[in-house]
Amino acid sequence: MSVTESKAKKAKKASPKAAAQSDVLVAALDNSPVRYTAWSRLFIGDLNCRVIPHTPEEIRGYADSIYAVGQIHNIVVVECDDG
Repeated sequence: MSVTESKAKKAKKASPKAAAQSDVLVAALDNSPVRYTAWSRLFIGDLNCRVIPHTPEEIRGYADSIYAVGQIHNIVVVECDDG
C-alpha cells in the first residue's frame, strides 16, 4: 500500500493582460463624463433594449423598490435632438 502526498493547486492569478485591460476600463470610466437629468425628461423610445414584457404588478414592484432604496445601477440614456 502506498501513501500519496498531494498539495492543493495554487489559484491562478489574473494574467497581466487581464489586469491591463481592467486598468484601461477603470481609466475610461474615471474619465467618462457624468451628467444628471430630471426623471421627467426620460421616456421609453425605440432604442429600449428591454424585450421582456412585464406585468403591471412587476413594474409597480420595481418602482416601489426604486422609491424605497433609490436607483442602484446607473442608467444609460441617449439625448434626443429635441432635448
